[in-house]
Amino acid sequence: MEVVAQERDNVEYEVTDLDHYYEFMGGLTSSIRSLGGSCSVRVVDSTEDELYVEGLEDVIGRAVRCRILNPRWLYGCWPMIITGQRTSRTVWSTSWASQPQQGPWRTGI
Repeated sequence: MEVVAQERDNVEYEVTDLDHYYEFMGGLTSSIRSLGGSCSVRVVDSTEDELYVEGLEDVIGRAVRCRILNPRWLYGCWPMIITGQRTSRTVWSTSWASQPQQGPWRTGI
């Protein structure tokens, strides 16, 4: 297998926001690599009229810059108390959990 791909079809969520991106892309990528194979990981963005394909490294880098390191986004989550805290926790844990499939962050943050 040469490529593992996942579609992103909603502008409200980044790859770092939802566990299923980590579970499916990460699980399949880890399985391939544990069997001695290699593959690249791509995200197909279908949120606009034209499809856009990016590498996982670029997608995670954008999510980190736009959300995790963005004080306006973080402060916007916190007034929702429980939901905002859960969102922040999920984004952080999913971002760190993606590292086994991506390697150390090389996103140029």
